[in-house]
Amino acid sequence: MMDVSPWRRIGITTAAGRRAVHLSDDEVEQVDQILLVVWALLRGELLLQALITVAGGNAYRNGAVAGTVLAVATGESVLITVGAWRRFGMQTWHAWVDTAVGCGGIVVLALDCPASGRVGMPLLWMLPFIQGSAVALALCRTARRRTVAGTALLIGAYLLSQTPALTHHAAAGVLINGVSVATFYLFAALITPVLRALAATSRLQRLTSLQHERERATLRERATQFRKMHDSVLQTLEALAAGHANDHSHARQLAAHEAVQLRALLADSDQSPMPATLLTQLEHLSAEFPTLSVEVVDLTGTAEVPAWPATLDAVRELLNNVIKHAHTHQVTVSLSNIPATRPDDQDSVELVVRDHGTGFTPGARAAGYGLAQSVTARITELGGTVDIWSQPGQGTRVTLITPRR
Repeated sequence: MMDVSPWRRIGITTAAGRRAVHLSDDEVEQVDQILLVVWALLRGELLLQALITVAGGNAYRNGAVAGTVLAVATGESVLITVGAWRRFGMQTWHAWVDTAVGCGGIVVLALDCPASGRVGMPLLWMLPFIQGSAVALALCRTARRRTVAGTALLIGAYLLSQTPALTHHAAAGVLINGVSVATFYLFAALITPVLRALAATSRLQRLTSLQHERERATLRERATQFRKMHDSVLQTLEALAAGHANDHSHARQLAAHEAVQLRALLADSDQSPMPATLLTQLEHLSAEFPTLSVEVVDLTGTAEVPAWPATLDAVRELLNNVIKHAHTHQVTVSLSNIPATRPDDQDSVELVVRDHGTGFTPGARAAGYGLAQSVTARITELGGTVDIWSQPGQGTRVTLITPRR
């Protein structure tokens, strides 16, 4: 793709005021090509009408001259349309070639017509042609003063071709036609920047939305990594520091397990195969906590529920909390199916982690990172809910409800 003018500035009015947006050519190519299509369709309709006029006109001194002008105008219009389409918009030289053909064509036709016929159809088919040339000047990417000069040249050529009519009753019509050329240019010159600015605004909004989405994805990934580090290495280090390892063999076992988890985290992959169902995975998960006696109970036939990493990580965090805070070794993890209440809903899975340890008073202190991020945030992202019940001396019950997928 040819990049004719690498960067342009378009003023965009926003809530914060008017700002300048850098806009590369390829960012407005769609708008420019739509404008080009409209221009080409109008030009094609004009040339068809001109063909009928030239073929049936008897007012020309030499019909071959009018035919030649029409052939040149047709060929030039086709070449410019193809060239502008390939370059994603009307370029300066396209507009100036069209202007030259318009000026030359109307003067040549005027010379081929008698003075009395210059205000009639044999010549007037060139008027829409030069109006289209003025629009091309407005669409092209060049200095405004040059395009105004080109439009003035078109008007001058038209008035020159109509000189005999300026001395009798047709003078007002000739002047109105001359003004119409300027009107076509003015309208196109005003609407084109607006359309390009709208395209720029739309693209800016898309880029801003994409940037925000990338930032959110980065934050989600960072939160995921923090959770994994919190739930694995940090928890193991805290367990070792608190003396939860029974002996050196147990400490080495914990360290070896976390080394595998950390290596998988750094490699962004899971080094160990994951069993297919949640029930089986929870049984494997309980083996990671040799100091706890974890009973996994399937209450209402959830054996076929798939294992979601987020759910398993949430349960892992809850088991770590039991080790650190509950002062008990007995934990029950129960699963049950919750049937959908409406036909368009899906079943849910209720997972309850229950211990009869020291408990705590909910709301007495802010939830730590583990409950807020490793448990609540993970389940919420799955479209589920978390309910925490606890009383001092009566233990803790955490209920996780997630969609059954």
